[in-house]
Amino acid sequence: MAIPRASICGPPHTYFVHVQTALGLPRLGHPQASEILLDVLEVVRGVFDAGIYAWSIREDCWSWIVRHRADMPEDESRLRQRWARLGSRSIPRAPALQERLTSLSGLMQTVLGHASRGLSKSCGGPGTWWAPRFRCCLLADDCAVLAAVHGLEHGALNNQGSILH
Repeated sequence: MAIPRASICGPPHTYFVHVQTALGLPRLGHPQASEILLDVLEVVRGVFDAGIYAWSIREDCWSWIVRHRADMPEDESRLRQRWARLGSRSIPRAPALQERLTSLSGLMQTVLGHASRGLSKSCGGPGTWWAPRFRCCLLADDCAVLAAVHGLEHGALNNQGSILH
């Protein structure tokens, strides 16, 4: 019998997340791309109550380390207020909103959707911005988080990257 990952590591979960551009094209090399991506990450971080420990933006990929809450014991009106900060026209029903705000898939769908819209408006270029799937790795303890931050920082040398507090 397999043991669920949540019972081993328990929430909140910390992940190393990596997203490639579509076809590996250097679409993130535009001067405004970094600013747009970080603005989106900051807004979504606030809505999802997530912690961002490090990030790296290269011409063909975007990586970050995120601590994501897997629970959000809040009432429906508070969840709707959180979602409204995204500027979305529609607000999902409470169960769907709860699911979206507490899953890594929901966080990624929101981040990449908002980033695509912002990049398309400012940097031009219609079409798909991201590869079909993002990659993530659960970081089980603080040593793994520190190793991932170190790797991300050193992999980002001579590129744009930094630690956010």
